[in-house]
Amino acid sequence: MLVSFIVDILQHLAEIKALVILIEDCHWMDEDSLTLLQRVMNQLVHYPIAFVLTKHLGTTPELGLCLNALMSQGV
Repeated sequence: MLVSFIVDILQHLAEIKALVILIEDCHWMDEDSLTLLQRVMNQLVHYPIAFVLTKHLGTTPELGLCLNALMSQGV
């Protein structure tokens, strides 16, 4: 439900104008938040939306795996 809500809003906004979504300090995100972010980003691949994520170099393995998975999917 939350994923659909976020995706619907971002799709609507991206149809009006290209978006840049900045998420800073994503190394603080918990596993549920990472999963939500991954699902949202996967559904918005074909929209003019750039996600910019910042993190510290020494991050949790979960974050690294999530970011690597997104990059390998071309997200």
